[in-house]
Amino acid sequence: MTQTDPKLILITLLIELGVAAAVSTSLARAKTFKELLFTPRRSRRQTAALVAMICVPLTLGVWVRVLVPNFLAADISYETTILLGILVGPLAAMAGGAALALPAVLHHEYLALPVNLLVAAGAGAFRRFANAEDVWSFS
Repeated sequence: MTQTDPKLILITLLIELGVAAAVSTSLARAKTFKELLFTPRRSRRQTAALVAMICVPLTLGVWVRVLVPNFLAADISYETTILLGILVGPLAAMAGGAALALPAVLHHEYLALPVNLLVAAGAGAFRRFANAEDVWSFS
């Protein structure tokens, strides 16, 4: 096992933070996204649209990580799957987690899919027990 330089870890975390900030800023400016996010009861079509708006740019980040072997910072699929589970529930989050894992699975990283599905199910189960106001105050 090789030792990883702490500076490389910090740089990777800073780039991940930048990717998350860039995607969230661009999504937060979209009127449709805000309407879907703040709707108290979403239809299945609205939930699918919300998941697609979140997952499409981040799936491209996973694809970049797969193509460039030493660039791990573009992949924030694990964190996204947790947020999807809390925001939209377990089934929609599992669909989003599967979409986020697709480039990794095609690159023969077979554990990405079951890990994302388990994380989505766990976060979605947590959503059923948490108060909505507590979720919004935390995130």
